[in-house]
Amino acid sequence: EPGRVRLATSRASQGQPVSAELLDPDGPPRSVRWRWERSIGPDAFAVIEGAESAVYLPTAADTGRHLRAVATYADRHHGTATASGTTPNVVVGPRLLSLAARTESDPGGPGLKPDFDPDVLHYAVACGESDVLALSFAMPPGVRVDVNGTQPMPGSESGAAVAVTETSDVVLTLAGRDGASTRYTVHCAPEALAAIETRVSDEAIPEALLSMVVGTYVAVVDEHGVPRRHLRVGGSGDRGAGMFLRSFGTGAERRWAHVTREQVAEGQNRRVWTMRDSAFRPAATFTTAAPLTTTGVHDFRLLEDGSILLMTYEPAVRDLSFLSRDAEAAVRFDDADGAPWGEEVETQDSAIQLLDPGGTARWTWSSWGRVPLEDCAQHRFPDDYAHVNSLQMTADGVLASLRGCSSVMLIDPDATPEEEIVWRIGQSNLGPEDWEARGLGPEPLRVVGDPEGAFCGQHAASLLTGGPEPRLLLFDNGTACVVDPASGEPLSRAGEDYSRAVEYAIDTLNGEAVFVRDHSLGGLRSVLGNPGGHVEALPGGRWLVSWGQLGGESGAGSAGEDGTEPPDAAVTIVDPATGEETFAVLRAGLARFASEVRALAVSRTAFAPAPEPLSVFFPEAAPDRMTDEEGRSIVSVAVAFSRPVADFGLDTPSIEVMGGTLVGVASRTEFGKPAHGYLLTIAPEGTGPVTVRLAPGVPCEEGGICAADGTRLSGVPAPWTLP
Repeated sequence: EPGRVRLATSRASQGQPVSAELLDPDGPPRSVRWRWERSIGPDAFAVIEGAESAVYLPTAADTGRHLRAVATYADRHHGTATASGTTPNVVVGPRLLSLAARTESDPGGPGLKPDFDPDVLHYAVACGESDVLALSFAMPPGVRVDVNGTQPMPGSESGAAVAVTETSDVVLTLAGRDGASTRYTVHCAPEALAAIETRVSDEAIPEALLSMVVGTYVAVVDEHGVPRRHLRVGGSGDRGAGMFLRSFGTGAERRWAHVTREQVAEGQNRRVWTMRDSAFRPAATFTTAAPLTTTGVHDFRLLEDGSILLMTYEPAVRDLSFLSRDAEAAVRFDDADGAPWGEEVETQDSAIQLLDPGGTARWTWSSWGRVPLEDCAQHRFPDDYAHVNSLQMTADGVLASLRGCSSVMLIDPDATPEEEIVWRIGQSNLGPEDWEARGLGPEPLRVVGDPEGAFCGQHAASLLTGGPEPRLLLFDNGTACVVDPASGEPLSRAGEDYSRAVEYAIDTLNGEAVFVRDHSLGGLRSVLGNPGGHVEALPGGRWLVSWGQLGGESGAGSAGEDGTEPPDAAVTIVDPATGEETFAVLRAGLARFASEVRALAVSRTAFAPAPEPLSVFFPEAAPDRMTDEEGRSIVSVAVAFSRPVADFGLDTPSIEVMGGTLVGVASRTEFGKPAHGYLLTIAPEGTGPVTVRLAPGVPCEEGGICAADGTRLSGVPAPWTLP
C-alpha cells in the first residue's frame, strides 16, 4: 500500500517550524530523503533550495504560499517510492488582531463567518446584489495594511467601506518590513451560500475543497463553508444548475462543468453542459449528438484527450409484450393495471455517448437489450427503466451505474456489442442459463460477505485502482431494491431502512465482488438518504459522502428507536478504516437545497496564487517641496509598488537620482493612498533639474528592490524629472 506524509500542523506560520512524518503500512521506510516545495500557482510547486530535512522553518518568502513536503524512500515491496503532504492553507505572515464586517443591506446580520481567528484567512458575509460592506479591524504596530489596494486611516485600529455585489471579494493585505504578507479575504455571497454551516476541527481540516451546486449557484467552498469561488448560472426552480459542479484537469488548464438551460424555441428549453475555464469564464457547451436527441443532467466527464463522456434518457417505443406472455421472460408480469404489456410502450432508454473534442459521436450505447427488464420493475417502470446516473472512464472501459436496475456494469466501447459488457454486479431474477440465452452478456458477479447481501438504487459508482485488485465504491441508497415483479417481493434485501457508502473488491477471475467495508451516517443503521447521495474517495483514502435528501417522504431524519436525534450532516468526510467522521457540512444551512447538495473534491491548491511581477509607479504628478531643519530645499517623491517589498535603504541600486542626493526612504502610510507606498526624500544639488529613475532587474543579493520571494523589480515607469 502507498505511504503518506503527515504534517504536524495544519496551520503553517512564518517563523514556526513545520515537521513532516513519513508513514507506510508496508513497514518502516528506509533511506528517506526529503525536499520541501512552495506553491507557485494553481496546483504548481517549486523546490525550495536547501530545504532537505523533515523539518522546515517558513520564511517571509513562503507567506501566502502552500508548502509541500516530499519524501523519496525505499519501500519494502515496490522499490523506490514517493509520498507527499501539503499544508491545507497558505503560510501566514503578519496577522490582524481583530476583524468585523457589516453590510448596509443587513446591518444587524450575523456578520463574518466563521468568527474571526488570526490564522483563518477566508470569511463569508451575506451581501446584496448592490451593497456596501463596512469593515473594522486592528493590526499590530509596524505592519502596513491596505483594503483592495488602498490604504485605510492609519493607526492600530481602522476600517473601510467598500461598494460590493453578491460576488465581490474584499482583500485586506498586511505587509511587514521584510516583505512578508498576509491576505485576508472577505467573500461576499448570496444568502443561500453565506448560510452554509460546517463542523471542523484544526486537527482534521479536509484535504480538499468542495464543489457544490446550491440552487442556481455553483460554488467551491472551504472547511468553514466559505465560498472561495461562486457564480450564479441562471435558471430557476428544481435543479436550476444541475446536480454537480465537476472539475477536470489542473492549474491553468482546469475546467469546470455544470448544467444550464438553453432555449431552443419559444417556451421550450433543453439542458446543456456548460464548460468553464479555470477562471470560471464560459468556454464551451456540450450536448449529445446524433443519433441521440436529449442530454441528461446526472453526469459528464471531460477526458484527458479532450473527448466527452456523457449520458441521457432517450425517448423510445418498445415491445414489452414478452414480459406478460413469452417464455423468454424470467418472471412474467403485467402492467400496473393488470393488463398485458403491449408491443408499443413509450419509455426511455438509458444511453451513454462518447464524443470527440469537436462534439461528434464516436460511440453510442443503449440499455435496451443489455439489461433484464425484470430486474428494473421497481423503479418508475417502464418509463426510464434503467436510469443511468453515473459514469467513469477507466482503463478497461466505461463504468456505469444503472439505478433503476440496482446494477453496475463495466462496458468496453471498443468491443463488439456481443462482448462489450466486461462484468456487472447486482441482484437479478435471471438464472445462469437466461443470460446466454437472451444475449444480455455475462451474469452478475457474486456478492460475497456483504452483511446486507446487496446494494439498492445506487449512485456514484467508481473504480479505485492502485491496489492488488480494483475496488468498487458506491453510494447504496438502500431504496428501489430488486423485486420479483410478479409478486412484488424483494429477492433478498427489502431496503427502505438506511443508506451507506460501500466498497467491494472486484475479483473477475473467480466471478466475485467481495465486501470490504461500509459506512452509514453517524455509524447508524437507521438513516435513509433518498433519492440522492454521492461518495468518492479522497487522495488520502478518506471518503467524501453526500447523504442525499434527508427528512424526505421516506421518513429519513426522524428520531431513532432509542429517541436519539438523527445526525445533522448533509455531507461528511469519514475515515472508512475507523468510521470516524472528521468533517461535516450541516443540513441546517442547506434546508432549502438538501435534495440537491452533492459535494465533489477539488484540490486545495486549485486557487493558489501565482507570483505576480513586481512593478512600481509614481502615484502623484508633482512632488512635495519642503525645507529641512537646516534650511535646505528638499523634495519628497512618492512611489508605490504592485505588491509588498522588503524595506530598502538609501544605497539601493534600484533607485538612481541625477541632480540630487537620496537622503531618506520611509514607508508611506496615508489615508486613501495606494498600497505598498514609500516616500523618497531628495536633496537637490544646485538649481538644475532633478531626475529619479528606477532600475529594473537588479539582483536582490546586490541590494535591488525585491519582493520577499525574490521577485525582482521589472515594471518601471519613465524617469521622473523635477524642473
